Amino acid sequence: MSCKPSVCCVVACLMPGYGIGYQGSLPWRLSKEMKYFRQLTSATRDSSMRNAVVMGRKTWESIPAKFRPLPNRLNVVVSRNCQLDINDEQTQFTKSRVGDDDDDDGGDDATLYAGDLSRAIDQLIANSKILGLETIYIIGGGDIYRQCIPMSHNLFITKIVPDLGMPVPPMDTFLDREQIESQFKEQPHHKLQEIVPKEVSLPQFSADSSSAPTISEKGFTYSFTLWSRDTQ
Repeated sequence: MSCKPSVCCVVACLMPGYGIGYQGSLPWRLSKEMKYFRQLTSATRDSSMRNAVVMGRKTWESIPAKFRPLPNRLNVVVSRNCQLDINDEQTQFTKSRVGDDDDDDGGDDATLYAGDLSRAIDQLIANSKILGLETIYIIGGGDIYRQCIPMSHNLFITKIVPDLGMPVPPMDTFLDREQIESQFKEQPHHKLQEIVPKEVSLPQFSADSSSAPTISEKGFTYSFTLWSRDTQ
């Protein structure tokens, strides 16, 4: 018996201000962070299922064309110019495939276009069994995050800070710090280890430490963290 897919946000933030971008792009290119994002959004606990990644049009267009759609995930692009109805045979449903299996209505390399974010997520959840969805990951941009954080079960936040002596990069797009910290609580690192599929590589850390281990790369230090709803 399958459960409804959880809705989670995945985001890299410049701390402590929760900055997520500048002039429509990221001020960093961190290979280990990109690997973590790819593994987290692609891996499933049930090998017969897959995940969806939901993003706005600008985020979609920021991905180099040769990497679109993100492979092994159902890509959902939110644009005011499109409408999504999974049950409607006339819906815009673009299949960009590596292979040529055209009989699968929701292949790993398919892209759905949706005009309304909330309705799109409702449709994905309602049709999760047909689509074989385990987790719905929200991946940007700023307005999409603001709408989705209240409906998310968990936040996977990569906390990034410049190394000592390095300049702080300019940021013009931010998450709502009060929204996050009033609704969610950062969890001990072992909770992140417990929740992610085994295929997700996490850095080693001391057994007697509850804080997340850090990675240094290209003038930044960062850590992968899990935030869950504060129900107390």
